[in-house]
Amino acid sequence: MALKAGTLNDFADSMAEQMEIALEDGLQDPLPLEGDKARTYLRSLLIAIAQGVVEHIKNNLELTTHTHDHASSLTDDTHSHTVF
Repeated sequence: MALKAGTLNDFADSMAEQMEIALEDGLQDPLPLEGDKARTYLRSLLIAIAQGVVEHIKNNLELTTHTHDHASSLTDDTHSHTVF
């Protein structure tokens, strides 16, 4: 599954949508978002944050990628794992 920051035109199943859901779930009172302008502003903010996070991860992927080669104790096969 690829990281999807999201855009205003492609918000579904994005990191920004998950941020919006987490924000709304974490608040005791609903967000006072009356009208499309307020919702669009919030989504634009979340999209910008998500895009920054995705770009940071892409630019620093070598810091989060680890490959380890080893021989299995059950067979003579050597295989590797990459962890993100």
